Amino acid sequence: MDFFNDFKRNLEGQYEECIAYKELCKREGFNPFSDLKSEYDLEYVPFIMTTSFKKSYGLFTKLLRVGVDDVYKWTVSSSTSGDPSIVGRSSEDIETLRRFVLEDEIRHRKDRDYECTFSQGQKK
Repeated sequence: MDFFNDFKRNLEGQYEECIAYKELCKREGFNPFSDLKSEYDLEYVPFIMTTSFKKSYGLFTKLLRVGVDDVYKWTVSSSTSGDPSIVGRSSEDIETLRRFVLEDEIRHRKDRDYECTFSQGQKK
């Protein structure tokens, strides 16, 4: 795995596919295609606050990389604050998460403190 190149590719995709993130980058004077050249540039990457994904903010649909109708799964936080975070996941996102879990199981011991299970869900 090459963290930097994976991160850069993901960030470029986010920049191209998420209008809200592209606008944030423009306001911050950052373009991942030209400004992210090495690990030393990571500190300049604009970030989105986790509170932006809260239901009460109403921004979660504007932070998608796919259209609302193309969301495969909506993931919702446990809402311990009473205001859940909501993130739409594409089928590609879910497959990437599955791959990471499988790679983790191959690299690490099976007897660890957590379990992550993916079931075959249906698109809603």
